[in-house]
Amino acid sequence: MMNTPIFSIILPIYNANLYVKETILSILGQNFSDYELLLIDDGSTDGSGRIAEEISSDHANVFYYKTDNGGVCSARNYGLKLAKGKYILFCDHDDLFLDGLLQRLFLELENKEVDILKFSYETSVLVNGKITKSYMVKSENKQMKTIDLKANYSLFNGFVNVVWNGAYRREFLLDHGLLFDEKIKYGQEDVIFNLNILSYDFNLMMIENLGYKHFIRHGQSNSRNFNITKLDAINKSLQLESSFLGYSNDDTNMKIMAKYIRSFFVSLGMTNKPFENDDIKKSLDDFNRLLPQDCSYRLLVKTFIKYPKDVIKIILYKMHAFGLLIIMLGNQ
Repeated sequence: MMNTPIFSIILPIYNANLYVKETILSILGQNFSDYELLLIDDGSTDGSGRIAEEISSDHANVFYYKTDNGGVCSARNYGLKLAKGKYILFCDHDDLFLDGLLQRLFLELENKEVDILKFSYETSVLVNGKITKSYMVKSENKQMKTIDLKANYSLFNGFVNVVWNGAYRREFLLDHGLLFDEKIKYGQEDVIFNLNILSYDFNLMMIENLGYKHFIRHGQSNSRNFNITKLDAINKSLQLESSFLGYSNDDTNMKIMAKYIRSFFVSLGMTNKPFENDDIKKSLDDFNRLLPQDCSYRLLVKTFIKYPKDVIKIILYKMHAFGLLIIMLGNQ
């Protein structure tokens, strides 16, 4: 392997002993070898670190590091400071790289000036260990600049939602001091990281190839726990998105409202009697101030057949039927 690998893959690990070996093997089984795999043990207590350390001892391009528990953002930042590859990829400790991903990315990136490449992924939702639904989030085959994401909200979402469906040029991240916000412990960290990237001009490529398998395991994800800082992170995402997009048309406003109403009220549903909590009430006031409010009832009626669930969410929000929203969005 070259001293400067093509890819650095950052894999934070925390108490995932049931899954982490399969995750690591999905990377080691790639038909492409010019990469380094950085296993960042974020203070695991269930033997996950031992599994990762044993695997690393058998592979010259796999490196194990143990840190104090600081959360996924801290672990990813630790990996970013160690990484030597031309491009950075991220993987969660219970997900999978699909066969041929690294080879495909290499072929797409070779001899091109690309700062970020995004690809398609599949998500499976598990309840009590059984898959209840699966869906694919598809990228389009496109090359564009930062400004082009303002004109297409679907492409914008495909860029900002997650980090593990992308390869990020390391020098681009270093040049702009782009790191994860370590104050965020309970979700939205990927969105805020990507939204911060939008402050800079970059060359973006999207490809439709499916490269990653993501799992949502109900009852096992920290992002599903309630913490007031999660509401703060949702509001921060909304603020950054507003600053970038400018909320210039009704159709985009409706999509933004539906997306953030879902995020905010799903989070509220994880706590008992949320509207009796002063911190939650303050976060809700901030949310109301930041959310675009000029999505007309006329537009909602017009688009009901196409987006029935989104329209119902927005109407309930406009009516201040917050309790009904929490019930409607339960278990999402």
